[in-house]
Amino acid sequence: MPKEKLKRYQQQLLDLLVDGGWELVSIDEAAEGWFYGHWTLRSVQEKWGHELIISFFEAPNYWWGITASTRRPRGRDDESVFARMELGSGRYDEAVTAFVREIDDHRRSIP
Repeated sequence: MPKEKLKRYQQQLLDLLVDGGWELVSIDEAAEGWFYGHWTLRSVQEKWGHELIISFFEAPNYWWGITASTRRPRGRDDESVFARMELGSGRYDEAVTAFVREIDDHRRSIP
């Protein structure tokens, strides 16, 4: 996936998260394994202060994806991952909306 397209996808995701009451706390663009970057976000509305990690990865076959987790994941299938989204299906707008909905559902489920 071209970097310009990926940056547009990331910006669209961030805009939706900010509109939904999340703030971007930090960006780590260091690549490690399949992961090529992580965002730390903090809730600034419900469950104020709760943090989550958004991780971007690329599998060896150039399949791109995004995960949301409660801590920095050690791999794509880490038990801390509670939402995931694949890029490249051609339906990014639908996928990103569903991904953000999963994140919001997770936030509401926190005691």
